[in-house]
Amino acid sequence: MAEIRLLQANLNHCAAAQDLLLQSMAQWLIHVAVVSEPYMVPARDNWVGDLTGTAALVSRLVRWAHPSPVLVAGDFNAKSVAWGSPATNARGQALEEWAVSLGLVLTNRGSVNTCVRQQGSSIVDLTFTSATLARRVQDWSVLEEVETASDHRYIRYRIQPSPAAPNSPGRAPGGAGPRWVLGRLDRELLVEAVLVQSWSPAPEGPVDVEVEAEWLVDAMSRVCDASMPRARPCLPRRQVY
Repeated sequence: MAEIRLLQANLNHCAAAQDLLLQSMAQWLIHVAVVSEPYMVPARDNWVGDLTGTAALVSRLVRWAHPSPVLVAGDFNAKSVAWGSPATNARGQALEEWAVSLGLVLTNRGSVNTCVRQQGSSIVDLTFTSATLARRVQDWSVLEEVETASDHRYIRYRIQPSPAAPNSPGRAPGGAGPRWVLGRLDRELLVEAVLVQSWSPAPEGPVDVEVEAEWLVDAMSRVCDASMPRARPCLPRRQVY
């Protein structure tokens, strides 16, 4: 299976926002868009929606799909310190318990607000995946400088064909590994990132040192990315003749 590029958005039932989404998909060569509150669901083969025009997910559906890879994404309208909110509300607590009960992993990174309104900003657009799929999610980011015609920002990420794909963003070529700016470590974000990462169960099946090591490296990279910026890569020195 080839790499899959995804875009996540809440369109607030706005026609202009839906037009911009289609334009952005073409510009960035997006394969799949996960849309909350679309303006309309066209009667086309490449659109899938429910009868009411809103998105609904039932936990039994996710359990039925296990152990196949699962991705659950959208505007959950829930707040929790686990994904960067200042506080946890009742809906956020319920969502945490639901995700843990299904073995889902939160793949959000950082603490950039996904919804920006005059009355306040919040982080309510989330991406959950099954544990095996979480290791393949790369470059998850909130696009702060892109116009969406909505009060929600785009979320863009990609899914690699396999967790062992070479030269993934989590590690540098040659096994040198990424580096982070320790002096800019945010300790509160570090604790939150460790909490979120703890939701991810260890690889299933017989113990495999290579698989376990890959899982640990990915987990630590996610925690570091969430709590401090990466340092610029060291460029190789030019050989002097």
